[in-house]
This record gives sequence, C-alpha cells and structure tokens, in this order.
Amino acid sequence: MKIIEALIKIKKSYQKKARMPKKLKFKEEFIMIINHNMNAMNASRQMEANNVAAGKSIEKLSSGLRINKAGDDAAGLAISEKMRGQIRGLQQAS
Repeated sequence: MKIIEALIKIKKSYQKKARMPKKLKFKEEFIMIINHNMNAMNASRQMEANNVAAGKSIEKLSSGLRINKAGDDAAGLAISEKMRGQIRGLQQAS
C-alpha cells in the first residue's frame, strides 16, 4: 500500500511539474503479477536439449568420423592425431 501511495505522489508531482493535460492520467492501481508456465518452460528446455543432441548426431553423421572434436573423446582424439601424423610421415618416406 505504501508503494501505491508513493507512486500516486510521484504522479501528482510529475503532473504539476510537466503541466500535463488532465485527460492524460496514469492508472492508479498497480498490481504486480508474476506468472510462470512451468509446463511450457520444461517443454522448451527439453526441446532445446533435443535440438542440441540432434545437432551433434547430424554432425557425426555428416562428417563420417567417430570423433569430431576433443569434447567427444579427448584421449581418442590424441591417439588418432598421433596415428595420422605417423601415417603421413610413412607416406612421405615411401
């Protein structure tokens, strides 16, 4: 209630300073309502997780590789890169 009274005082002082026309009035009832649609928020979060998973799967399918980046398998990527280096070295030597 104190907040509403303070806002009404601010409105009145603003009207005096700005000399606003009487027909322009602020609404004197201020009601704060916070609604959360939890079902919609959960559905949105699940949809985002599914989109991320689908993106990763499509990336793997399109590249044809088991490991695309270090996040997939860091140790496997290190071994793979070492083997690729050795293969390139052997190809250049022959």
